[in-house]
Amino acid sequence: MHSPSLSTGEHPAPDRGPVIVLGTGGTISCTHGPSGDLVPTLSTADLVARAGIPAEARDILHLDSSNLTLEDIDALLHAINSAIEDGAGGIILLHGTDTMEETAMAVDFFFAGTVPIVLTGAQRPADDPQPDGPDNIRRAYQALGRSAHSGEHSPADSGSESPARPAASSLAPASVSIAFGPDVLPAYGATKRHTTDDRAFANASANASASASHSATPSTRPLPRPQPAPLKRLNVPIVTMFAGATADLIPQNIDGLVVEALGSGNVPAAVAERLSELTCPVIICTRVPEGEVHFVYGGPGGGASLQRAGVRSGGSLRPSQARIELLCELTTSRDCPQD
Repeated sequence: MHSPSLSTGEHPAPDRGPVIVLGTGGTISCTHGPSGDLVPTLSTADLVARAGIPAEARDILHLDSSNLTLEDIDALLHAINSAIEDGAGGIILLHGTDTMEETAMAVDFFFAGTVPIVLTGAQRPADDPQPDGPDNIRRAYQALGRSAHSGEHSPADSGSESPARPAASSLAPASVSIAFGPDVLPAYGATKRHTTDDRAFANASANASASASHSATPSTRPLPRPQPAPLKRLNVPIVTMFAGATADLIPQNIDGLVVEALGSGNVPAAVAERLSELTCPVIICTRVPEGEVHFVYGGPGGGASLQRAGVRSGGSLRPSQARIELLCELTTSRDCPQD
């Protein structure tokens, strides 16, 4: 797979080309079939036309995002890279909400610092009496024109049904964000917060904006960016802890592991012993909806003991994003032996 030329810390000027919309299916493209079930039916061009934005449309995938695989994420990264090489000045990625946060992490890892990229989708299908997809696409489009440090409302707040394309000079710095409902959130730290509400996403990071009146925070990872490399060859599962969890939950022959731990980052003693035997990276997240991992408890299975054994904190990341970040790190470093 080709990758963008990023030999310096500079990103391409945002006025170098048009907005390109990449479609993957998801609820935003769904209509009700004969059985009443939702199925992806609309093309990316259909969705762009309904939103009334001037943009180039490209169909990449056509699926429910609950079926998204690592191979599919690889295909999306390749499509984003191709759009950048074709001169895109900004990219909108239409995606199902079930796994949007995971794709967003991969996009942020490899492409923050290239051109502005905004992910969006819908909670209601295209044939709903009040579909949210067109407004979300317009929100994403206007987010491309938002200064990353302006703190000003997007023109989309005006309620315009077909906003004019922002001047090229106003396109946002090369950040990766999710625009959904009234919110524009950094991709890094994003998580789906509700199954049906228009405000579908939140951001677990302490400095994340929960309001569309604040722009997305650009990634702080250093440039040049790592080159995209295949994720599909790696096996990094997520294991959730619960009262009475035992060591047999920890799988064999893995490249890395994310543990959704108890409280501030603790596991049962039997699990801790097994984790200490692993030779691949282990990331500890928390199953608690809010707050970060804090390695403070001693004793078998306590977070402080786990840290001394070599596990890493996932901070405020949800397990889904911590897994993708670890996959991206592993595929670019290739330094993790299998257990």
